Amino acid sequence: MALVSIEEMTLQYGSKQLFDGASLAIEKGDRLGIVGPNGTGKSTLLKILSGQIEPDGGRIILGKDIRVGYLAQEHADPGQGNLLSTLLEAVPGRDDVERRIADIEKKFTQTTDENMQMSLSQDLADLHDRLAKIEDQFAPHRAKTILGGLGFENDDFEKPLKDFSGGWRMRAALASLLFQDPDVLLLDEPTNHLDMPTVAWLDAFLASFRKSVVLTCHDREFLNRNINRVASLELDGLKIFKGNYDEYLVQRELELEHLEAKARTSEKKKKELEAFVTRFKAKATKARQAQSKAKLIEKLEDEQVDLPQIRRA
Repeated sequence: MALVSIEEMTLQYGSKQLFDGASLAIEKGDRLGIVGPNGTGKSTLLKILSGQIEPDGGRIILGKDIRVGYLAQEHADPGQGNLLSTLLEAVPGRDDVERRIADIEKKFTQTTDENMQMSLSQDLADLHDRLAKIEDQFAPHRAKTILGGLGFENDDFEKPLKDFSGGWRMRAALASLLFQDPDVLLLDEPTNHLDMPTVAWLDAFLASFRKSVVLTCHDREFLNRNINRVASLELDGLKIFKGNYDEYLVQRELELEHLEAKARTSEKKKKELEAFVTRFKAKATKARQAQSKAKLIEKLEDEQVDLPQIRRA
């Protein structure tokens, strides 16, 4: 079952139809690149997948207990926390487990029923075990490793986020997202504010990341290295291709060549039929054949090959 899926989605901005019956499924371990010129809806598609935008029609289906993390091109207000504490406070699931522990501890003090206390004790043990696993998975040393990989120094860890420039805040937002380890990682132009060493580090991180990744990126080489499928926003709709970006371009060119050849063959046959009809439609001995050819011309016109315009990322 897909982690996140879109079925028959429609979305219109003003007079512009961005999506019309689009469908897309994000599978476990997917590496999907979204490509298309500016203004075709790449960022919008990511926002739809993240739940930030509701489409006009269709269905967005999120798998059970699936966590989706989204990095926007522009980051919002950084808040008042410092760099490291902001990451650590974003640990997924910890607040809920701690709240449940507090609730059960309160119930334990309010009952004298031994069976109830035994049941509550088991629940507490299970929750403390889960909390220990969360703390181990999202330990401070892991947060510091990610921050270091993205170019931050140890002296930066206690600095307020508001003291960093916009580009470094974006790095902090990326660090927080990577630290949270979501099931589906949505990245909108993640290399925009990164230098070459940091891009290399992010490459290595994504290579070892076992969850699903969906990204847009103008860095063609980065895109090639990190995807194995392409969702292309074409003039004739959302199309899915296997392979990286270069392989997508080859497939799309071959598809266009095939359609052009089919269109040429159809046009040639149509002209031959038209010539026959024009020549023999007035002859009684050929009238039936001419009528048959005219019907074939109508059929060819109904089956006219539409040549899509190839879009580039």
